[in-house]
Amino acid sequence: MSKNETVAAVVVTYNRAKLLEECLRGVLAQSRPLDVIYVIDNASQDGTQELMQRMANEHSRIQYVRMDTNTGGAGGFAYGLSLAHQAGHSWYWLMDDDVEAYPKALEGLLRFGGRSECIHGVRTSPSGEVVEWGDTFDVNKVAVNPIAAPHFEHDDDAVEVEVGCFEGMLISHRVVSLIGYPDPEFFITWDDAFYGYLASKHTKVIYANVLSLKRKTVLAMSSAKGFKKRAMYSMLGLLHVHRNRYLVARKVKPSLSIFLIESLRVYVKSCMKELLVNRSVQLSLI
Repeated sequence: MSKNETVAAVVVTYNRAKLLEECLRGVLAQSRPLDVIYVIDNASQDGTQELMQRMANEHSRIQYVRMDTNTGGAGGFAYGLSLAHQAGHSWYWLMDDDVEAYPKALEGLLRFGGRSECIHGVRTSPSGEVVEWGDTFDVNKVAVNPIAAPHFEHDDDAVEVEVGCFEGMLISHRVVSLIGYPDPEFFITWDDAFYGYLASKHTKVIYANVLSLKRKTVLAMSSAKGFKKRAMYSMLGLLHVHRNRYLVARKVKPSLSIFLIESLRVYVKSCMKELLVNRSVQLSLI
């Protein structure tokens, strides 16, 4: 990375003021300082506005933007990335408000800038365990499949993937110029996976063995026999998982027969997971 290159962070938040403050403290403490930090507030009602007014006064690098309505993660990243991109920065580091960056995360990710223009690092759970991540994308099924070695079992310093994640994606100005901004129509889910797929058409999308972010919230995961280990969604999230899969299909134009067969399988398995796995999770919490 040359001395003239700049990096802008884009953080999207909604009603998580305490977590947002912790997130921003981590971003501000990077060994490779950010040039600017765009905070996109999806019309929070929990004191986020007051927090950001104070932090923006304390730190000139923070630019706070409050949206009129909740546009979801997709809308927030679309607007924030458009602001950063129009300002002409070299790289954009995207993250939600419930993560905290490790001090040398950005410095480590930028070391891979000669090999990729869409880079993701290792994320950990609140307890410090590595969060499994990394998928390939099947266009005809409109489905993602886990990569063979998600934990760098072959001593690789990076592995190639075909999707993205807005929990720490570092993407170049050139690639954003080619693929545009995230689609706000997604609202939540599939937006970052599909954005990474679009990026893979212009650069290798990689998952680098760099300690990057710590998640501050715990995701409910399904791990029952017969089911891939995946996040358990709220009803709102589940609605968008299935709806947005059709939005992706509209864009990539898969083989209709393969897509419909896969859709039937997805719906049956989703119903089984909700009835068998999610119900057992709820009962265990009673």
